Amino acid sequence: MDKSYGHLLTNEREYIIITLLLYLICRTNIIIIKLFILIVLAIHIYKLYHNFGFNCKLFKNSKKEKIYNLLLLISLIIFINNNNNYILFIFVFIVTRILIDKTNIKYNHKQIINDKIIIIAMLIFILLFPNYKYKYFIWMEILNHFLIMIV
Repeated sequence: MDKSYGHLLTNEREYIIITLLLYLICRTNIIIIKLFILIVLAIHIYKLYHNFGFNCKLFKNSKKEKIYNLLLLISLIIFINNNNNYILFIFVFIVTRILIDKTNIKYNHKQIINDKIIIIAMLIFILLFPNYKYKYFIWMEILNHFLIMIV
C-alpha cells in the first residue's frame, strides 16, 4: 500500500479515539450530536481498517509512540473516571499528536476530509450547540486540525 487514508495515527491511538467516541455517544442525549459522533466513529474505524497493516510497519519499532499512547490512554482513563478532568486528556492528545506527526511527514496520505472543512464544520457545530456538555472536545479537534495544517 503506497497511500494511507487520513493522517497516519498509530493503531493504539485509533483505539483510544474510538473508545472516546463510544464514551461520548453513550453520554450524549441529543440525537443529532450522536449521529455526528457516529459519522466520526465510522471514519476512524475505516481509517483503522484501511491503515492497520501500514501503521504496524510504520510504528513497528517505535518506543516513543508506545509511551505517548500509554500516556494518552492513562489520561483517557482519568477522564472517564472523573468526568470533569478533561484538560489533562486534551493536553496529552494535542502534544502527542504533534510528536507523532513529526514521524509521518515523509509518508503520503489521502485525506478523507480536508482539515479546513473539518475546522469549519466544528465551528458551525459549536455555534449550533453552544451548551453541549463535551464541547471542549470539539475545541480540541479544531486546535488539532489547525496544528496539523501549520506544523
